[in-house]
Amino acid sequence: MRTLAILSLIAVFAAPQGAAAEGAKPREACRADVERLCKGIEPGGGRLRECLKAHRSAFSQECRAALRSAHARRQAAKAKAD
Repeated sequence: MRTLAILSLIAVFAAPQGAAAEGAKPREACRADVERLCKGIEPGGGRLRECLKAHRSAFSQECRAALRSAHARRQAAKAKAD
C-alpha cells in the first residue's frame, strides 16, 4: 500500500513531454526509483512528496516513459469526457 501511495505521488511530478511509452505502467516502472531515491522516507507531512520532487531529474528513463504514457492516457480520457 505504501508503494502505491508513493507511486501516485510520482505522477504529480512527471513532465508531460516527449513520446509516450506504450503499455508501461508507472507502478512497475518506477518502483526501484522510488525505493532508491527516497528509501527510509516516511509518508506524511509532505516529506515523501518533497523527496520525489527533489529527485525527479534522477528518475530512470523507463520510469519517465511510463509516467509520460500515464499522463497522456489521463489527458486523452479527460478530453474524451469533455
